[in-house]
Amino acid sequence: MRESKEPARPTAQEKELESVRSENFVKVYANSAQIETTVWDFKLIFGEIAKSGDKMVIDESVAIVMSPQHAKAFVGVLANNLREYEKRVGEIKLPAPEEPPVTEKFATKASPDNKVAAVRQSGIITTLATF
Repeated sequence: MRESKEPARPTAQEKELESVRSENFVKVYANSAQIETTVWDFKLIFGEIAKSGDKMVIDESVAIVMSPQHAKAFVGVLANNLREYEKRVGEIKLPAPEEPPVTEKFATKASPDNKVAAVRQSGIITTLATF
């Protein structure tokens, strides 16, 4: 009679990954994040809201594109890290929103009063989330 053997599971040491920064590694500050979605991917566009002359603009710095599966895993890891951070440091308080969150698919545009607004733009699937 043959014994069925399960494949050996990797040890904790084998599971560890080493992070190595490439020559093209970039670190940016962002106080604005926009999310574009398609059936195939999620695009996170990070930038900084700044005053330019008499109006406010978002200076977009970098876009990160990932699969829906990776985006969902990323959200889970981020949520876990936020929970752990708040356990150590205390609750992160957000300012009261000036407008209700955008729940439809929109593109962004500066409004006449120099606030960032969400507007419908045909053919673009974008949700604005400005922090």
